[in-house]
Amino acid sequence: MLTYYRRLWARYRIVIAVTLLLIGGVGLFLFLLAMATGPAVGNPDGRQFAIDFRDYWLAAGRLAHGQSPYNPDMLSGPLSAVGLDRYRYPPVLAFLLLPLSGLSYITAGGIWDGLSLAALFGGIILAIRSSAWHIGRLSALWVIVGVLWFFPVWDSLWKGNVEGLQVLLISLSLSPATGPRIFGVVANAWLKIAPVLLVPALLVRDKKRGVWGLILVSVILVLPSFLLEPAGYWQLPQILINISGGDSTISNNMAPAAQIMYLTHWAVLADLTRGLTILAALALVWLSCRAARQPTGWPAAVACGTAAGLLFPATIWFHYLVLLLPLVVVAWPRLRGWRASVTVVAMLATSLASNLPLVSLGLGVLVFGLVIWVLWPRETHGEGAYTGCKWSLTATTPVLQANLLIS
Repeated sequence: MLTYYRRLWARYRIVIAVTLLLIGGVGLFLFLLAMATGPAVGNPDGRQFAIDFRDYWLAAGRLAHGQSPYNPDMLSGPLSAVGLDRYRYPPVLAFLLLPLSGLSYITAGGIWDGLSLAALFGGIILAIRSSAWHIGRLSALWVIVGVLWFFPVWDSLWKGNVEGLQVLLISLSLSPATGPRIFGVVANAWLKIAPVLLVPALLVRDKKRGVWGLILVSVILVLPSFLLEPAGYWQLPQILINISGGDSTISNNMAPAAQIMYLTHWAVLADLTRGLTILAALALVWLSCRAARQPTGWPAAVACGTAAGLLFPATIWFHYLVLLLPLVVVAWPRLRGWRASVTVVAMLATSLASNLPLVSLGLGVLVFGLVIWVLWPRETHGEGAYTGCKWSLTATTPVLQANLLIS
């Protein structure tokens, strides 16, 4: 019977892949179309579509009129984890979206989703090129299928968040070339604050070139928006303080502390969990710097730094898991045997667990742990040799640190 199914798979695997590709692509398009044209739900300016992008669009509109991109109400006190018109990023993204600020919200959101999807697949292609994966046409087809059937991608496009662009920048960060690596890390940090936790590893890796690259890329990205309206940069620290002091107890917030508070209402236990989560993020930053010192350790450094950037904020949304995609692609040549099977099953299960935050969190931790494990630089004695015991202990360390996420 098993032989029969293997023959059936070998014969029809291309047909199966194409069928899944068409179903996934058409399903995603119809889903986004329904969200863009359906009745408005709690959104006075449009539909239940590109909700996060609406904040970016409004911020770009303010910037286009010479105003700060931030809603003045955001400066008055702590901010909840949810809400409309709450642009929370540096002004750089709002400046980049100035060409869309004159369009209607729905039209601009559709264009943004198209650009996000293009950036996502562009990032996947760059990640493949940065890996040791010699991919064929059939494998490439299955990669596309995997991306389209990974439901955090749907969630990101529906809400219009920045993960597509982040995937592209993370893939640039994974480049062995110094220029793209520096640009990817620094641009990601200015796009969204949390990825700044990868900057220490960049400075460890590239030393003086990293410092000068950080300065140069920052000037290139920041100067245009600063010259247009500098007030946003003075307001950004207060915005971040208000966000950190806001209520993040939301049912679909995957952050461990938020889930504990939501389920138990024990503030002390939630605060303790929040502290452990921050410690886990800092431990991952340390691991990122440690990996960056090794000649072959940069991919592991990027994986650790990306995980730290997801952990540190008080909110972890389902669509953040999109950032796993370029890391899994880079790690795939080493994810052999049971590791590959567990990774695929965990990512498929993540799609099914979109309404189960703790399950999604646990699956994300599992995949991040496997990716960090296989990418971690091995100690060698000569080319291709391992130092068995030392590698075992070293490789286990990131997984132990990652387990702090669900403690």
